[in-house]
Amino acid sequence: MQYKHWFVLILFAGALSFLAACAQKPTAPANDNPFDTENPVTRGDPFHLQASIDNGGVTLKWQIPATHHLKQFNLYKSIDSNENFKLLKQLAATSTQYTDQDISNGHTYFYRIAAVSTQNTTTALSNIAPVAVSTQPVLVINGGAVYTNSIDVSLTIIAGAAKEMMLSNSADFNGARWETFLQRKNWQLQPDEGQKKVYLRIKYITGDTSQTVHSSIILDTTPPLAVLSVIPDSGIANETSFQFDPTQSHDNFTITSQLIMRLDVQNDGVWDVDWQPMDLFGQVFTTGGGAKEARLQIKDIAGNISVTTASYFVNTRPEAQFTVIVDTNDDHLYHFDASASQDYEDGKNLRYRWDWQGDGSYDTPFQTDPKIDHRYPSNGTFTPTLQVEDQNGLRSNAKRTIKVGFAISFEKTFGGSDYDFGNDVQHTAEGNYIVVGATKSFGAGNYDAYLIKTDATGNKIWTKTFGGSNVDVGNALQITQSGYVFVGSTQSQGAGASDVWLIKTDKDGTKTLEKTFGGSGSDQGNGLQKTSDGGFIIVGNTQSYGSGGSDIWLIKTDGNGNKTWDRTFGGGNDEIGNKVRQTADGGFIIIGATKSFGSGDYDFWLLKTDAQGYKQWSRTFGGTLEDIGYDVQQTDDGGFIICGATKSNAPGNVSDVWLIKTDAQGNIQWQKRFGGDGTDEAYALRIAPDGGFILSGYTDSQGNGLGDMWLIKTTSTGESEWSKTLGGSSFDKGKALQITTDGGAIITGYTSSEGNGLYDAWLVKVE
Repeated sequence: MQYKHWFVLILFAGALSFLAACAQKPTAPANDNPFDTENPVTRGDPFHLQASIDNGGVTLKWQIPATHHLKQFNLYKSIDSNENFKLLKQLAATSTQYTDQDISNGHTYFYRIAAVSTQNTTTALSNIAPVAVSTQPVLVINGGAVYTNSIDVSLTIIAGAAKEMMLSNSADFNGARWETFLQRKNWQLQPDEGQKKVYLRIKYITGDTSQTVHSSIILDTTPPLAVLSVIPDSGIANETSFQFDPTQSHDNFTITSQLIMRLDVQNDGVWDVDWQPMDLFGQVFTTGGGAKEARLQIKDIAGNISVTTASYFVNTRPEAQFTVIVDTNDDHLYHFDASASQDYEDGKNLRYRWDWQGDGSYDTPFQTDPKIDHRYPSNGTFTPTLQVEDQNGLRSNAKRTIKVGFAISFEKTFGGSDYDFGNDVQHTAEGNYIVVGATKSFGAGNYDAYLIKTDATGNKIWTKTFGGSNVDVGNALQITQSGYVFVGSTQSQGAGASDVWLIKTDKDGTKTLEKTFGGSGSDQGNGLQKTSDGGFIIVGNTQSYGSGGSDIWLIKTDGNGNKTWDRTFGGGNDEIGNKVRQTADGGFIIIGATKSFGSGDYDFWLLKTDAQGYKQWSRTFGGTLEDIGYDVQQTDDGGFIICGATKSNAPGNVSDVWLIKTDAQGNIQWQKRFGGDGTDEAYALRIAPDGGFILSGYTDSQGNGLGDMWLIKTTSTGESEWSKTLGGSSFDKGKALQITTDGGAIITGYTSSEGNGLYDAWLVKVE
């Protein structure tokens, strides 16, 4: 017992030094370390060294430990002792076997192995693997195997000072002849099944002859009988759980408990159970029903394999799916369509029933028509539920949450006698709203940036202006822990015609930081987002830098507005950068428009960069006329949803709202257009709580006046659920929106239909 403790300590200490030499970081649990005595698989011995008489000597086999930076293995040998090990052989790091043929009769040999790292650090020695060699000649068949399934076997013979040998399948050596001694020889057994013996005599160089020795092995060439039962053999109603039973399989030599199996329950080439002792196996099918076949293989100890199959039928639950669209003329009337529901076995041969409230009580009986209309009598949030049933009575449900009725919680205007605009809005943690835009009614002169804070019902708390005597505009807004930050453009200060302008304030709107970025040309900031490192990412346009014309300009700053890097994107013509978002991988996605690339005029331009702003890929979308992308969001599947306005292929060459869904590489998955015979544009979009999308923009194809704010709600696949216009007899536009904590939306823009002056900043809350 003391020796065992001593050995474990040495092995553990050696393992630690080996791991240190290999520069492995201790990030994995201790029992993931193959040299750890607490490892449930290796118990601290990752080599599992084994020794047997085979291949004309003592064959040693071991495993390669799951450790990096192996240089070689050192194999050690001791004679007649479990100590005094001496180096026998240095072997490559990929080696797993070695045969020692320097063997004599009447000795016991002991072997150990160690691993050497690339830094020449050696682990502790492995377990001891002993082999005793008889004083008489030694004959071993197939390395000491008990069974074989072939009459062709390999013999290993160990006999010191041997000159000749005689081998026979019978004890009387009938017909056998003396032949030159070999340590290894191929041999054929008698072909009838059962226990087979091979007999050996040795003639030594002294002329003496040894006693007869023999070795035996069981010849089994008959495969086992494979039997497979599937219970039940047909999955009807709620029977989707199957039991695969191979336990009636049997063999003529191998006892049942020693048979092993592997099972492929759908005969698709994938083994659901790989080689293991025979046992029951359960499987529940939730998809992919129909007629199936399972494949079973049984292997006996001799290695004989038999195969059988069993047929069965699976009835899986149908898949319930439905779409719901609000009526264009009645926002309480909904059109439900369950045509997308299907069943693997029964196809579309289903029945449908509906629970309009989602309260568990079905309001309709089962019917065969997948389409139905329902009018909700009042506003509210409901969870309609569909239940489908197949021909065998299996059912499944699908539900969706819908918001019935369109209600304006409040609408407020802010401004004076001149022009005032709202360009972006955010929802504060305390439930208030903050708006940034521009005002010509107040401030230092011409246009000033306009910052407005309201309470939860849109009542003004304070307003602030920022700027000088020229044109200064706030375009995009973010909330920080200490206050607010916005980006825009300024002509009142900076290096050129206009500069990108970054302003930071406290929670009372008092300016705490101001930065400009630009050169001698015209530069402006259009989009802004906080980044995960506490800084900011800005996108806009620059004529001061880049490839020519106006290029997209991406600027990264720290939390104090200091530029850490910037990148330009564009060609010899003009580009526009409208929005930027940080992506899940730490990079950035930009939406805008390009005249340098694409199909003609402006095209949507979607650019993906890494975390340092270097372009990874870009995509253009559009036709021969003007197409401009205004907003982008990353979706849960890693792709992107973008919106804007397209004049290409629009009636009368006016614009339509264009909504595009892409995959993670910017390839179009689907696209939708919304609009009439006038001008229709979408400037902002957000992902709705139900997974669909809500867009805000402008339309003069419908509404009350010269142009109205337009809200569009779609499903997750871009199908229109509802659209609403807001506005009066004049001109009204929605520029930005956010989803509020109550599931509604807050929108800002501007209106000339109401308010104090030519245009007023406009804040609208809808539910």
